[in-house]
Amino acid sequence: MGVVYVGPVIYTFGSDEQKARWLGGIGDGSVGWAQGYSEPEAGSDLASLQFSAVRDGDEYILNGTKIWTSAAQHADWIFLLTRTAREAKKQMGITFICCKLDQPGVTVKPIITIDGKYYLSQCDFVDVRVPVGNRIGEEGKGWSYSQYLLGNERTSYARIGGKRKQLADVRAIASQIPTGGNQRLIDDGFLRAACAKRKRGSTRWKSPCSGC
Repeated sequence: MGVVYVGPVIYTFGSDEQKARWLGGIGDGSVGWAQGYSEPEAGSDLASLQFSAVRDGDEYILNGTKIWTSAAQHADWIFLLTRTAREAKKQMGITFICCKLDQPGVTVKPIITIDGKYYLSQCDFVDVRVPVGNRIGEEGKGWSYSQYLLGNERTSYARIGGKRKQLADVRAIASQIPTGGNQRLIDDGFLRAACAKRKRGSTRWKSPCSGC
């Protein structure tokens, strides 16, 4: 949650003070993070979230519930999508705020899964006060930051770098002339079709290996 999720958001959109405060612990693994996105009434439709953050001077007051929170019982901090304004478009008025999980007013409740294990939690916030300095980026831009986070998450899990290396290895092996001078595998139509992708708007096949 630190390295793949919130770390790149802090690095890209956070202030210098936030980078100095959080990135070291994220990098060496000494500080754990949890993700506060889903809510009881806002899971697959995340933009419908109702978790509120009301500005009060130099603080935000947080109220609401986050659910299905992975490893919250082990985390030190949670990054939250909060609603700071009611806009006509529900993706607007969402703000990205970080909060310590040992703050007064935060309750972490276990959700026991069907195997009897405790991986997930429900996190309740009642009048939790956090400094404005815990807000990442601009108020109301949290949806954009969450999409940036999602892009990093999906790219990481896709293991794109590893797959490119594997394709490069396949191409190198298939391009070798076998002992006896038989046909190279790379020239075999079946193999080329198996590892090819169709170019958008074209009927011609192109091997992705050639770009590795």
